[in-house]
Amino acid sequence: MTFAKKSGIILGLLFVVGGLVWIFKKPILKTVAGFLVKESSWHNKIYDYAVIPGGQPEERGRFAAELYHKGRVRHLVCLGGNYPRLLRLADDTCSEGRLTALQLLKLGVPDSCMTVIAEGTSTQEELAAFLKYYSHKEGTLLLVSSRFHTRRVHMSLRKLLRNLPRKFDMAGAPSILFDESNWWRHEEGLITINNEYLKLLYYLYKY
Repeated sequence: MTFAKKSGIILGLLFVVGGLVWIFKKPILKTVAGFLVKESSWHNKIYDYAVIPGGQPEERGRFAAELYHKGRVRHLVCLGGNYPRLLRLADDTCSEGRLTALQLLKLGVPDSCMTVIAEGTSTQEELAAFLKYYSHKEGTLLLVSSRFHTRRVHMSLRKLLRNLPRKFDMAGAPSILFDESNWWRHEEGLITINNEYLKLLYYLYKY
């Protein structure tokens, strides 16, 4: 077979593969994002604690407040010791955990029904700080985070609980920044999915 013929076959195969990818791009892209979602059957249960990792306080706080007002959770624990850079420019020392708590207060959750643990600068560190405070307590746990963050949260807490007889469920807050059904059409969606895959690989390597 001549080089020209081989090249033609290869180009033809690439054209066919490229065409198939283009035709099925929507289900492929939905699958790519869907892998990041790790939820459990939490809808018909009541939990003693809802644990909210730092980051996206408006999104996660809103969803957690809805669960509280529906009677699904009794106490909310806001995690996060990071101080957003923009707030630091304004000499504001409000941690991510406190920002989530402020969103909950704004949405009618009483201060007596929440705890802020302003420790940890990563999901892994935040969850470790939570367990330091709550590992001796009784009660059911629901982890509440952004939907595309749930797999990494689940992976982190599962490793931390490896030697502890404690179970937990996961619930994903829907994004308020972009339409999750076509995330690739939005800049925030592209950034979110890209960042989550990079962080997931980093967590697999580090932890």
